[in-house]
Amino acid sequence: MVLFMKKKIIVTGIILFCLVSLIVFLCVKNINKSNEQSSNSNNFKIVTSFYPMYIIAENLTKNAQNIELSNMAEVNGGCLHDYTLSTNDVKKFENADVFIENGVGIENFTEKLLQVYSNLKVIDSSTGITDIINDEEGENGHIWTSMENYKKQVKNIANNLAKYNTEIVLGYTQHYKNKFIREHAFYFISYYHGSLFNICTYWITNGKQESIETLFKIIKEFEKIKFIQKAI
Repeated sequence: MVLFMKKKIIVTGIILFCLVSLIVFLCVKNINKSNEQSSNSNNFKIVTSFYPMYIIAENLTKNAQNIELSNMAEVNGGCLHDYTLSTNDVKKFENADVFIENGVGIENFTEKLLQVYSNLKVIDSSTGITDIINDEEGENGHIWTSMENYKKQVKNIANNLAKYNTEIVLGYTQHYKNKFIREHAFYFISYYHGSLFNICTYWITNGKQESIETLFKIIKEFEKIKFIQKAI
């Protein structure tokens, strides 16, 4: 009888240990899941309209941290002629920071999206592009098929992303580990694109927080840096 009671106590102890272990495991799992969801909610979220825009965004953001990139149309869809805005696609814009579009009328649903997500920032990659073919249907929006236009689209997207997330631009310039560059990110972005005028413009619009002497010292430091690779 005593032996039976000892075995019962041992079995009960094992069962209780297993239950406690299971509860602890589930709690830790839920905490990790919660932390992961919280981390994801802090990501900079970019949505692109179709594959050519997605490829540009993917290449520009590949070295940046905390970026969430998604595409609306299917990857095998080269254009949006037969595209219909779906409920699932609209959901992709929940908490989205930026929408990248081709422009020139290809995305005829942008205004509808802005009615729902009024705070959404839209990057029109066709801005400033004048070499657009006109046919019997009007402007031909397939500007990405021209290599020169595609380069301009890349630059438009890169420059606009710089306004919203400097981490992205520091990533695609491949100088994201340089402490001095990170401290003067916006100045570096202007310098990287080869425009002293842009640097001065930013300095003025930023309220001339640095003295003119400090500004020239920053430029001199940039001149010492050897670029690893230019993305655009």
